[in-house]
Amino acid sequence: MLVLPLAKIISVVVMAVAFILAIVGLAWGFWLFQAPVHTSWSTVWVYRGSAILWLTFIGYVLVWYITRLGREADNVQ
Repeated sequence: MLVLPLAKIISVVVMAVAFILAIVGLAWGFWLFQAPVHTSWSTVWVYRGSAILWLTFIGYVLVWYITRLGREADNVQ
C-alpha cells in the first residue's frame, strides 16, 4: 500500500538528480565523444549515465504514447 507512492517519490528524485547531472555534463562540453581534460572517468560516466537514463525514459514515454494511440484507434471502430 505504501510501496507505490514511495516508488513514485524515489523515481522523481532519481530523475531530478539525473536531469541536473545531464544538464551539467552537457554544459561542460563535448563529453559524449571525448572526456574533458583533467576529469576522472568516473565523473564523466556519471554524466553520461544520467543522460542515457533520460534518453531511455523519453524513448519509453514515446513508445508508450504511440502504442496507446494505436490501441485507442483499434477501439474506435
